[in-house]
Amino acid sequence: MPDENFDPAASGKDRKGPGCLAAVSLIVIIIVVFASCGGGDKHRGYELSDFNVELDSKSVCEDAVRNQLNAPSTAKFSHEKVSINAESKSTDVWKANVTGVVEAENQLGGRVSRAWACSATVDSHGQAKGDATLVE
Repeated sequence: MPDENFDPAASGKDRKGPGCLAAVSLIVIIIVVFASCGGGDKHRGYELSDFNVELDSKSVCEDAVRNQLNAPSTAKFSHEKVSINAESKSTDVWKANVTGVVEAENQLGGRVSRAWACSATVDSHGQAKGDATLVE
């Protein structure tokens, strides 16, 4: 039997507003959006490791070699070796020496092979730089 003295406004069950469920949903949406944007840390997840430094050093050195070729799009790289400086591993900038052979077209259209050497650095943000020399 219903209570004739029941006042819905006094019990709080007739409230107007977003309610608890809506507030929790909004918080969850904000967290998901923030997490998917990386939280503003552009370099989050980059780890200085032998594997990463080797890949980044090779890549930046190959680009430095290509910049010195007459026909960079014809370059084929082989016999690449990466040597990471052990002392640099305790810093935020790792150093590596990369050597290899590149085969590419010369100015006459013939294919020639040349050895190359490169000094590379990779920092804790994943930024790599390389300085390559073609060996005659």
